[in-house]
Amino acid sequence: MKNLQFSCLDNDFALNGHLLQLKRRTLAKVRTAKPRRASSVKIVTMKSAVMGRTVMVSVLLAGVALMGASGCNALRDDRYGALMVNIDWPEETRGIPSYARSARIILQDPGGGFGYGGNGYGDRVQIVNRNRSSAYKDEIRFDNLIRRYDEDYPFFDHYIEVIFYTGTGGSGTVVATAPYTFRYREFNWNHSLNVSSYTAAEIVSLRVDGPFTVTLAGGARSLIGTGLDRFNRNLALPPRALRWEVVGGDAGTITTDGVFTPVRQGSVQVRLFEADGSVEPAVATINVVP
Repeated sequence: MKNLQFSCLDNDFALNGHLLQLKRRTLAKVRTAKPRRASSVKIVTMKSAVMGRTVMVSVLLAGVALMGASGCNALRDDRYGALMVNIDWPEETRGIPSYARSARIILQDPGGGFGYGGNGYGDRVQIVNRNRSSAYKDEIRFDNLIRRYDEDYPFFDHYIEVIFYTGTGGSGTVVATAPYTFRYREFNWNHSLNVSSYTAAEIVSLRVDGPFTVTLAGGARSLIGTGLDRFNRNLALPPRALRWEVVGGDAGTITTDGVFTPVRQGSVQVRLFEADGSVEPAVATINVVP
């Protein structure tokens, strides 16, 4: 019996690389069979010649009433499946900006009204908040998704979108999105995906908005920087999203959060960059006058 594996998830038998699949019509008989007492057991035996030997695989097909919904997939309603969405919250990676604080996961109704009683289940939405500053993974689960209307019908396409926000609870500015489409396949009741590789950040460029002239007598003041999306619209980003530094000149200093202090007359070149470091920085010249 070496190398003999039985997967209750996929209803597959793997025998040294040889795949034995339970026939759909056999599974259909199991689903429609009347419950029997525990003493009423039928054993279906399949044979496969592997490496010159005969391997016996026996599958219990009765005792349905006692096994319940937690049994193998042979007892499942073929129309429904589950979806697990994984999110890798990054420390300093690009797909999901490190300053994102929540995500809204939207699973669209596949349409067609193919729920029990003839009604679809509608769009499903879950919101998850980032709950720590270090890198970690969240998993969000959707159950009882419609795989197909019946076993003789094609599988449905499912569309999911994950939207990342600067605030908790799905609030604030949208900073990244991840669209994804999937379809269940035969002998597959669960689908997992990690949306991190499908995520695109909204911010595509940076701009320094000044002031470009400050007075020596006026003392310290904050410079203004802006992140822009692909439509050149301003993004209301939190202060932690952008950083500042001096790259030339000695007429003043600047803190990482943009507070500029003039120290003498002259000019200073400052650089505005994103905390995650993937957007082209913006450079500007600040002139210090008496």
